[in-house]
Amino acid sequence: MSKGLDAIQRVVEQETKVDREPSRLTYLKKGQSIRVRIPEDIVDNLHVYKVVSVFQKILPTLSYAAEGRSERDLYNEAFEIMREDFATAKANGTVAADDKEAYRNSMILQPKPTILFGVIPLADFVQGKKENLYEAGQPLLLETNLGKNNANIDALTAALTKPTNAKKFGTRAFEITCIASNQYSFAALDEDELEPNEKKVFEETAGVSIPDEVFDGSLFESNTEKQLNDLRLIGFDTTRLKGFENGQQETGTNDISDEDIPF
Repeated sequence: MSKGLDAIQRVVEQETKVDREPSRLTYLKKGQSIRVRIPEDIVDNLHVYKVVSVFQKILPTLSYAAEGRSERDLYNEAFEIMREDFATAKANGTVAADDKEAYRNSMILQPKPTILFGVIPLADFVQGKKENLYEAGQPLLLETNLGKNNANIDALTAALTKPTNAKKFGTRAFEITCIASNQYSFAALDEDELEPNEKKVFEETAGVSIPDEVFDGSLFESNTEKQLNDLRLIGFDTTRLKGFENGQQETGTNDISDEDIPF
């Protein structure tokens, strides 16, 4: 505990949002394409993270526990409780051992891998509800996941390691098209297919590699209040969490602003 006006000032300074580089992570809608330079080291520069996500309820959020971070991870604590509840219910017969729906419900907070890869757009690209601008010549991140039976990641790695593609990364621009959620096709472009400004960007970015710091902080990171609100949204009793037994923080506002959400 700290006391006095100086203590208040320190808290205010700590809680005040500091300027940070906006996330370079974006997405393509199904059928949407983007023309890019693909870094020659793209296969060795795929970044894998673990995220928590519940469709239409919890946006993809970096899993502190799965990433070995020191921040308290209420999603993970609730996940462990939900798994234990299912195991107990199965053991005492209140849930059938083969109840797939009950099992899936107990696992919805399980962290899942997401894979980010970086490219260089040859023209300005605008995407998202806030119409975020990703400038030509600056790194842009796309993502995929494992997919059913690893179909999504297998398709991505197959395209990136295909010899007829890989040997062209240093000399040809590519058009990436979203063919389905988290699935992409890659098509090499001839020089005469590029607009003059696209050709200029392609030439100026020769030998580019996407630095690690572009990936760092690209995924949404939640705070305690947001995690509590999310858990209540999926029907979890947050008073079962240590420190919240009496309903602390049951009221209050979610202090995640639009600027904190990278899309």
